Amino acid sequence: LSTLSHEIKSSENMPLPDVVIPTLGENAPSEQQQQPSPPSITVPSVEE
Repeated sequence: LSTLSHEIKSSENMPLPDVVIPTLGENAPSEQQQQPSPPSITVPSVEE
């Protein structure tokens, strides 16, 4: 049971991000703007 649970979690975790990335870029443009927002603030913060 432990192995099955691990395989299911790994399989669900892999397709999740893969499907979320393209879906957010084509379906949810609002989320795409929020993603580049955090890195934009971290870039200047680290440079300063």
